[in-house]
This record gives sequence, C-alpha cells and structure tokens, in this order.
Amino acid sequence: MNWDDPEARLRLLESVGVEEYNRQMALHIADRGPIYTVPSRFGTLHAVNGTKMAFSTRAQAEAYLATLPKGTA
Repeated sequence: MNWDDPEARLRLLESVGVEEYNRQMALHIADRGPIYTVPSRFGTLHAVNGTKMAFSTRAQAEAYLATLPKGTA
C-alpha cells in the first residue's frame, strides 16, 4: 500500500470501509516511528507521531518531542 498516493488511499477506503481504513492508517502511522516526513503544499514537514504537530526541520521536531512526557509520541 502506497500511503502517499491519494488514489490508492481512496481505493482502500472504498474497499474496506471507514473503520477498517482508520485502523490500517493508525497502524501505518504507528509504524513510522516518533518523527516522520509528510509531503505538504508547504514542502516536506517533519511530524511528531501521536500529536498534531509538524515542523519544517527535523531538529525542531526532535526538540518538541523532547518536551513531551515519555510515552506520549
């Protein structure tokens, strides 16, 4: 599964339904590690898993991650 392909995600959603799609997406995100890259209209962002935060540099994401209680992300 190419999670970066919107058409592939739509096909998956249509074939398995919302609940299963969300379960698979959650597993995919959990497998990425605490910091992962996300393509966006602003360029590549570095997202912190388990939060709604993303940063323009990995160093910023790491600094934010260091402020979180253990087990949060």
